[in-house]
Amino acid sequence: MYSPLRTWLIRSAVGLCVGLGFLSSIISGSSLLPSLAALAGAGLLVILGIRGISGALNVVMLCGGFLVSMNALRAGPEVSAADAMFGIAALLALVLTTRRSNKDYLKSFLPAIFLIALVIFGGLSGSFSSTDQVGGLAELGRFAASSMLLLFIVALWAPTPKRIQGLAWAIVLGTTLNAALSFGVEKLAGRAMGLSNHPNHLGLACALSIGAALGLAFTTRRSGLRGVLFVCVCLLSAAILASGSRAALLGSVVSVMVFVVASKPWKLVAWGLLATAVVLSVAQAGFLYLGEFNAFNRIVGDSSALASDRARTRLAADAIEMIWVNPIIGSGFEQAKVAHSIYLQLWVSAGVLGIVAIGGLGYLVVRVLLKARREDNFLAIGLASSFLGYLAAGAFSNILWDRYVWLHLAMLLASKTSFRPPSPAQSDPITIQSTGHKTETSFNRTPIEPS
Repeated sequence: MYSPLRTWLIRSAVGLCVGLGFLSSIISGSSLLPSLAALAGAGLLVILGIRGISGALNVVMLCGGFLVSMNALRAGPEVSAADAMFGIAALLALVLTTRRSNKDYLKSFLPAIFLIALVIFGGLSGSFSSTDQVGGLAELGRFAASSMLLLFIVALWAPTPKRIQGLAWAIVLGTTLNAALSFGVEKLAGRAMGLSNHPNHLGLACALSIGAALGLAFTTRRSGLRGVLFVCVCLLSAAILASGSRAALLGSVVSVMVFVVASKPWKLVAWGLLATAVVLSVAQAGFLYLGEFNAFNRIVGDSSALASDRARTRLAADAIEMIWVNPIIGSGFEQAKVAHSIYLQLWVSAGVLGIVAIGGLGYLVVRVLLKARREDNFLAIGLASSFLGYLAAGAFSNILWDRYVWLHLAMLLASKTSFRPPSPAQSDPITIQSTGHKTETSFNRTPIEPS
């Protein structure tokens, strides 16, 4: 049990947080944000008192993963609710790392950190030729906070395989909730966006989560949980179509194809066809309205798609002109969002170093995928498939700053580091031993000592 002094301090801190939160709500008027922040702070203090820093970090990371796709939920003008969670996680991880060594995790994260550092260095070099150096550095800072910070947080957290699976469940369930809500909340130009701030964000977050859901489905042995994941994949697929994002649809298709080829679960093909049939049947029956500007219609070429294509062609031409101005060092992150392609964005912003970095990340993910395939690490296969799907979608998408992209990469590197393939004795209770001309079959059981 806890000492009376510790119990009194926890109760006093919780009461102070709640009291100040509701008092600030009364003063500020109708805003409930201070009250919610106070309740969250009070809950964090309780967890700190009961579970310690490590337990609090686990809870905060799970909350951040659950909220990571809902970037329209704001904790401040420029800070999402997930950003606030990851900011708290960064502080807790820094405190925790002073108590234990995470050298193995940091070593496995170093290649990705080095590649992102190349982008940052290229962006800094290119900013000297930028007309708006302050704006370019601000965008570069956002990119560094989204990518580098999350990699460091997960590396310092050093999660066990069980915790990585928990974070994957939190991401899949949170994104599925966002997908389900997208059919009931306000749409943007007829396209579903849920609690994301744009339909393209909803679509890409769902595409990334499909790979994680597939990995979890082949990791868990409980049929009930597999049924839950089947429903999640159906809702995620429907939300991708309703978002109207053609890049997200491409990414999800690539993700599933890579997963099937890498893991060879041919039953997945049947389940995938069943999920597709369920989604299309429900939509055709009118129970699920995908919207006039869904991904299928926009691939064929409706009015919104044609207008979008013309605008993107013009933006790509402008980006290519900017590349020829500074093809080696780039022009800084001032105009990073001009091109609707992460590859053109990185070339415009960080020059050749940006292209080398994104190519290196692709090579790194393929290497992790091949290793996970040899070890039957299905969660890592699913996460790697998702990130490769993102790289395919990135040719037609400018989403590079958002946390849900880099959280998947961090989880992939963590799952590669913490996974330990089961020994033969653990994976098969029957051991076959060959002794000369005779083959003996023995069961791995502890012998019973005679009484």
